[in-house]
Amino acid sequence: MPDSYALVVRYVPLDINQDTVRQQILKTIPAAVGFSSIHYHHRQRPSYDIRFTVRSLEQYQTALELGRLSIGQHYLRLTT
Repeated sequence: MPDSYALVVRYVPLDINQDTVRQQILKTIPAAVGFSSIHYHHRQRPSYDIRFTVRSLEQYQTALELGRLSIGQHYLRLTT
């Protein structure tokens, strides 16, 4: 899978479990695979990012158009 179909959910609060984030991503983007997390402890509010690849060009483009995902009670930014 090319990296050109990779997306990142940014600034996930540490109190949200990574499995919960993956499940919520898969509800919106069923073709998401290859999840990995990037932790940042130096930020003012500690958080982490979740990177993943999308197997479907159509779902990838739709996700980019959305620009954000609802996870828990948060509306998190989605970037490339």
